Amino acid sequence: MPNFSRFNNFVSPQPTRFDVYSSFNTENYNIMKWVNTVVVPSLERNGFKVCLPPRDFTPGGVQVEQIFTEIANSNSYLVILSKDYLKSQFQKTEWNQIWAQYKSNKCRRIAVVNYDILDSSHIKDMRLKAFVRLGLTFDFCNFNNKLMDNLKTRLKSRT
Repeated sequence: MPNFSRFNNFVSPQPTRFDVYSSFNTENYNIMKWVNTVVVPSLERNGFKVCLPPRDFTPGGVQVEQIFTEIANSNSYLVILSKDYLKSQFQKTEWNQIWAQYKSNKCRRIAVVNYDILDSSHIKDMRLKAFVRLGLTFDFCNFNNKLMDNLKTRLKSRT
């Protein structure tokens, strides 16, 4: 069955290398530890192929090229929103590319974890602000202990 983008453009389903591309500030030790020890192992145990840039990018390769390639080769996107998420140019590039891919193909999904429980008034990027304002994020301190289950559900590809 053909897929149509949000702008009614035909989009052929394309084979992808990864089910999920993970985007977060890799210089934030606490987030890096949580992603490496909890998030990625949990998703991979449940059959997701996860692109973890520090692990899956070629050392010494051109990082921007790898960002573009692997985002295009992923079905869904996991964004760990923190106070310092868009501080580096690489995170800005990642987020802009994630948004472009998401907008152009309705089969793609974005899951945003609000790691620092940011209020929308503290977020400058209008797209991320909208996710928070509309309640489309998952809070890191998820009191019902269903964060990983909720992420798995959100990240499943639409077919």
